[in-house]
Amino acid sequence: MLRLSILASSLALAVSTAGASPVSETETDSDAVTDQMALAVPAMCDPTLEHCTWQRTHGGHGVDKAYAVATLSDGGAMAVGTTRAPGQMRDDALVLRLDSSGGAVWRRVFGGWETEQALGVAAAADAGALVVGQTRSEGAGESDLWAARLGSDGSTLWRLVHGGPGNDRARGATAIDDDGFVVVGFASQTAGQGRDVSILRLDALGSILWEQTLGGAGTDGASSVAMAADGDILVVGHHSSPVGGFDLWAARLDGDGLVRWQRSFDRSVFDAGTGIVELADGSIAVLGITQPGARMSLDTWVLRLDADGSVIWQRILDGGGNDPAWAIVGGPSGELVVAAATDGRGAGSSDVWLMGLEVEDGSLRWERIYGGAAWDRPTGLVRRADGSLLVVGYTTSSGAGYEDWLLMGLDPEGLF
Repeated sequence: MLRLSILASSLALAVSTAGASPVSETETDSDAVTDQMALAVPAMCDPTLEHCTWQRTHGGHGVDKAYAVATLSDGGAMAVGTTRAPGQMRDDALVLRLDSSGGAVWRRVFGGWETEQALGVAAAADAGALVVGQTRSEGAGESDLWAARLGSDGSTLWRLVHGGPGNDRARGATAIDDDGFVVVGFASQTAGQGRDVSILRLDALGSILWEQTLGGAGTDGASSVAMAADGDILVVGHHSSPVGGFDLWAARLDGDGLVRWQRSFDRSVFDAGTGIVELADGSIAVLGITQPGARMSLDTWVLRLDADGSVIWQRILDGGGNDPAWAIVGGPSGELVVAAATDGRGAGSSDVWLMGLEVEDGSLRWERIYGGAAWDRPTGLVRRADGSLLVVGYTTSSGAGYEDWLLMGLDPEGLF
């Protein structure tokens, strides 16, 4: 129970709308699934209240993790992640359509003979979404980029499998005004060798309009993508450092995939970007993780860049332990909201740590810590149309299985 505790021709490409596939699509799976309210925080969906706040877990008796969420045009949300039944040695991709109080409207499971993972989601104009991740059940390599365009009722409109002989994976996606999408992740042309940042532009039917790969001889990858108001594409991830380790990396591309600028930011032996968003004034907020000194733990790193990628300010958020952050959103009231995990504070071995930061200087406006006796970790965060927040992640503090999806609906300042 939770509580508040202050490419080229060598690439395999498949776009399909129907027919047989090594990956099956089902409305549920054989494992018993629960969708329940955490009793410590009852839903408050009285229509007289300004915001509907709630907390839920969703899962079976095995391992279930949510990784990303997107708000939909009809007021609902689409959350994506993985599910694994007891004794099963592989993940299946799981998609949940949520109503305004976090209840599951429908559930889709995508699974084959090997692992499928849903790691990112982008809302579409028709209240459907593009779900992205990886598949090991089909394609040309050890793993391949996998994408599925779903309608508002969960029907599959089209699917895409794309990759070379190595490891390819999508980590994030965003919609474009013409009903297309940009998908980011990593690609490797040779099994067991280095990886490059992969950026794909898809049209409304899933065809690849262009693909951009960026990187050097080491291991590079993109984790998140956002659209700028002028139609440019903002990407964040990591690049191999020339002196060893990894640097946080961010880039701005035009609508045709041409790089306007790219920047690397180095604080430690291990730095990586995990989130990016354009702010109302055209500046850019970048979220990352950094390993301070010789410590075997991570801190949250927030940077505000101008439109050309120069640093306006940066801030390290250290909860006294391992404190990695995975999602960031802006807001109309002049603040950034960051979702991180912390094991240095709170009630359990890891807790949800939400922070509201001033846009002007990165100073802390508010913070909330939610957690139970075990671990509770956020992985995705969005702001809904009414300004309230939707957090997804996973928990071992409550639910039916070893790990369950954690879903939280909070007011604009992170409160129930």
